[in-house]
Amino acid sequence: SQDPFNKPGISFQSSDSGASSAVFDLRASGQPAKGATMLNISGMVNAQIAGSTKQFTVENVEMKTNASFTLGDLPVMISDVGTNRNAWMAKEYKYSVTFSSLRDMDGISSLEFFDAQGNKIESRKSSWGGGFLGYMMQFDLKQNVDHAKIVANCWQDLKTVAVPIAIKTGVGF
Repeated sequence: SQDPFNKPGISFQSSDSGASSAVFDLRASGQPAKGATMLNISGMVNAQIAGSTKQFTVENVEMKTNASFTLGDLPVMISDVGTNRNAWMAKEYKYSVTFSSLRDMDGISSLEFFDAQGNKIESRKSSWGGGFLGYMMQFDLKQNVDHAKIVANCWQDLKTVAVPIAIKTGVGF
C-alpha cells in the first residue's frame, strides 16, 4: 500500500493562539512546474460553525485523577493531573491537567481556572484530540491547586458545513 504521509504535494498548516484556529492541508497530484507564479486552489472546505456560546461554571472541582463533573450535558473526567511533563512548557507552566470524555469535546470553546480566592490561574490549552476510544483536552497551568472553579464557554448548535472555496494567489517557486 502507498504511504499516505509521503505523497507529493503542498502542505500548509496555520493556527492562532486565540479562541479560533484554522488548519489547512493542501495536497496536489504533483509539484508546481518550474517557474510557476500562480497557484489555483478550488474545492470544498468543511467548517464547524456555531451561533453562540453558553457559559458553564463548576465550583470547587477536586483536581485529582478520576474526578468527574459535567459541562452542560457533556460528562468530563480528569484523567491525569500533576507536574507538567512537557519539556517545552514545564519551566513556565509547572502543572497540567488532562480532561477526557467519551463524547467529542469540540464543543468546548475555552476553559478558565480560578483558585479558592477567586483569582484566575494562568493556563493554556496544550493538547487535544480523540476519536474512536474517547476524547481528551490538556491544559498547562502556572500554579497547582487542590480545588478549582472551572468556567467553560461551550459552542451552542455546533454543526459542520461544506463551504466552496476558490483561491488564486501569486507565488514564487
